[in-house]
Amino acid sequence: MAPPLIVHVHVPKTAGSSFRTLLQKYFGPDHANLYTASTHYYSESYLEEFIAGSPSLRSMSSHFIRTFPPRICDRTVLYVTFLRDPLEHFISYLTYSKKYFERLSEGALSELPPRASTLSSRDFADWIIVRNKVPYRENFQSNFFARIHFLALHPERDERLYLASRPLLVRTILQQFFFVGVAERMEESLRCLACLGRQFDVEFPGGPIGIENVSSDYRDSLEWIHAGDEVGARLLASLAEDRRLYEWNLARFEGVLAAADRADQARATAPPNPPPFVAQLFWRFDGGDFNECQSIRQSWAATWEESTFCLEVPRLEQSPVQLRLDLADRPINLRVRRMSLRDAAGSELWSLSLASAPALSCMAGMKFEEDPAGGVIARIVDWDCAFLLPIGSEAVEPLRYGGVIEVVMGLAGDRPWHHRAAHLHHLEPEAELNTTDRVSAARSEFEARSTSQRDYSPVLWW
Repeated sequence: MAPPLIVHVHVPKTAGSSFRTLLQKYFGPDHANLYTASTHYYSESYLEEFIAGSPSLRSMSSHFIRTFPPRICDRTVLYVTFLRDPLEHFISYLTYSKKYFERLSEGALSELPPRASTLSSRDFADWIIVRNKVPYRENFQSNFFARIHFLALHPERDERLYLASRPLLVRTILQQFFFVGVAERMEESLRCLACLGRQFDVEFPGGPIGIENVSSDYRDSLEWIHAGDEVGARLLASLAEDRRLYEWNLARFEGVLAAADRADQARATAPPNPPPFVAQLFWRFDGGDFNECQSIRQSWAATWEESTFCLEVPRLEQSPVQLRLDLADRPINLRVRRMSLRDAAGSELWSLSLASAPALSCMAGMKFEEDPAGGVIARIVDWDCAFLLPIGSEAVEPLRYGGVIEVVMGLAGDRPWHHRAAHLHHLEPEAELNTTDRVSAARSEFEARSTSQRDYSPVLWW
């Protein structure tokens, strides 16, 4: 399955150039910038064709994506954008236009007053907000998301209907985005984005983020922006809907940030994950024993978050009659939510009954215990554990043509002493030397205490 596609919907003058550069540096050739000098919006059919021709694409940025299908080319699309304080956004547009006035395209110049670079901010704003066909005349950020979407639904271009439905329409659209950040709080926004990415197993680049397209040196006095000034009052009124949108998103952002803070704190206080373990699946044929030549092994990284671990059975020379699973090659506690066996066609042949698992005796060096949180705890107490899967020979017969065993599991409980022993190779030589006696004594004590409690099957298979 192809990974999700990150689509950065770049609202002009919202620190989008800096975020675009961050994506480009992180994903390299797997990032695409879709920009054009003309006023143009990419159709969904064009995007499908573009993405289909770029199968390795991981992220893209554009001013000109204004409709937002949840999937393109059978890939989930994660839309990311940033909103900015409306007044700061408007002033940034003015100063940018003044700074780059001589370099702007003919189309952009048609939306600006003559000699714009010489005008004061007040005179510049006075010219902008009385002209109907200038994009920044009123509530640019709301229009950026809502207008094209509305025209697709209402091609008759009913302006009164558009203005009435715009507030709800733009919120509905943004609620479907993966993340809507705040331009003035970009570092916090990146932290939220990284936290969301971890939850959905999606890579997002972290900071620091650079600053691009700076034009603040072209600012002049903004003391005229208040309700008592004729131009200032008209400007504030023209941004009123964007102001409500920004404050709505700011409240949502604070909730996401609080959740990210809690998640970061949980990660910081969680016990570290142990190094990778090795699981091994054995099969035997009628009249034979289990042996290394009739097995598959695979390393896996156990984490405190549950994941699905798979061991794929290859095509065999004949049908097996019995399976044995060595879940780990060292002591560990695992929370098992599901264990199942499928044939090559994906049909389920068997699944572990979690309710009856604690009563099973067909294992050595490990045991199942009921987990109050759901599932079972697999307590592996030996460096050589084994679990004889309780499956009849007829049920495993289809494995002659291959199959897979899937286990949904994660680490369980506090990290016991034997995890410390497993971590010794991470210690500096001097630290390892200082802990050898302590670990040896702990292991001896553990072995003496637990030998009588181990749930060995009467029959050993190795």
